[in-house]
Amino acid sequence: MAEDQFEIALEDALEKRSEYLEQHVSPKLREGFRAYHSAFQALTNVLVRKGLLAEDPYKADQRISEVAIPDDTPFSESEKDEACMIRFAAFDNQLDFLNQYVDLSVENLDLRRIKTLVGLTSYVRWKQLSETSNHSLTRAVAEYVGRMKRDTDPLSVDIVNDSHDQLAQATDKIINGLRLLAEYRKERYKLDLRQKVLSKGGVDPRLAARTEQYVQAVRKEFAKYMRDEPFAQDLVLQILEEDLGENSEEARRQALDRMSIKEDKPKTENRSEKSFRSMLDEALRAMSACGRPLESTISRTRENYQLLKMRRVTLGERFRQWISRVVQQTEETDTITVEFFNDATSSRQTETISFDEFCNQAMKKAKLYNALLVKTSNTSRKLQDASEDQVFEFIHKNVEELGLIHRRFNSIDTYLKTEIPRDQRSRMRGINSELAALKDSLQRANKKNHSYVAKREEFEQLKRLGIQR
Repeated sequence: MAEDQFEIALEDALEKRSEYLEQHVSPKLREGFRAYHSAFQALTNVLVRKGLLAEDPYKADQRISEVAIPDDTPFSESEKDEACMIRFAAFDNQLDFLNQYVDLSVENLDLRRIKTLVGLTSYVRWKQLSETSNHSLTRAVAEYVGRMKRDTDPLSVDIVNDSHDQLAQATDKIINGLRLLAEYRKERYKLDLRQKVLSKGGVDPRLAARTEQYVQAVRKEFAKYMRDEPFAQDLVLQILEEDLGENSEEARRQALDRMSIKEDKPKTENRSEKSFRSMLDEALRAMSACGRPLESTISRTRENYQLLKMRRVTLGERFRQWISRVVQQTEETDTITVEFFNDATSSRQTETISFDEFCNQAMKKAKLYNALLVKTSNTSRKLQDASEDQVFEFIHKNVEELGLIHRRFNSIDTYLKTEIPRDQRSRMRGINSELAALKDSLQRANKKNHSYVAKREEFEQLKRLGIQR
């Protein structure tokens, strides 16, 4: 195959490959990372709740500007608990940043970023989770998971087992997607090197017989025209084999074959329905992530409320309480009156909340969202068998209820900070990071629900017009 013909054919194949990856691989990659993060949070939640893993108090202070692999150096058995606490927090922050801010498009993922994402996905070897692993963090996680699987709480055991399975499956899905992107990026790199460096005539083809000299000559020219790119010697050797090797014709055919698109015939029927249901499934995954921050919010708020109950009561307050109980014959209650800002009326309003009743209802919700993480739970099974409309209504209802729960906990926190004596306020446990995580998961679920409505309406309108996509 002539030089110019091969480059034209390769460029055309790369263009089609890029479109295919953008449409079919990048979305699945995004879905895979979100599923990975949700499963990781579910597993972490159980480990924290059972006291096997502590929460890093400095987790919210970490600032991330670019995805990076957290510390992966070996640690000793005596350092295990502290190292896992710090690394789990850093890993969770990296996954959150990745899912919130990183563009996973074909154009944005170069070989360097792909390598980082592969390292991040393999930070814990979920498919080789073993207490005899040579990798310190994997070995420690395997020990935690092993202890949890011997726990007497069946729900926690189910969450751990299901989370581990989901993490292993998501790892496969992500690695396969990144492999496809890496193959494309390598061929794109080689084409750029041919067009920007080798086409300039600075590398003598006669050096092909002496590999080391050929590579050095390419490196020298590379520094002139592609200095912002890393020099990949293995890809230069591939170019040498494809352009000047004894079996160059066969090597070029293989390169073109790697970039060719082998698609099965699409099943047009039900495709739109599946894509719509997948949006609802993503909303459910986002909602399931609310379980952990909601549990933590309830626990910390209860502790803060006890500080209020234990405060010194003045003689006047005790007298008023006595009058209330004896004269008015009323029982002592745990109701509190809080203020909140009503967005609908743009005004401040008050409401009276029965603290214990509210916390108990919120805990039921937290258990419901934790159950969503277990595919074998009754809740998950019911939703899997439910219709799209039923799942949509479930999400819509819970988004509204979670919004109310978030607003009330925020108001209660403000109330407690005002009512607890100054000398006791330093003992209060903050819930800002929990409320932020709850709000973030809530917004993601709501956004997916709105996207479902928009896509569904668009589909119905096109269907009425007789247009099928």
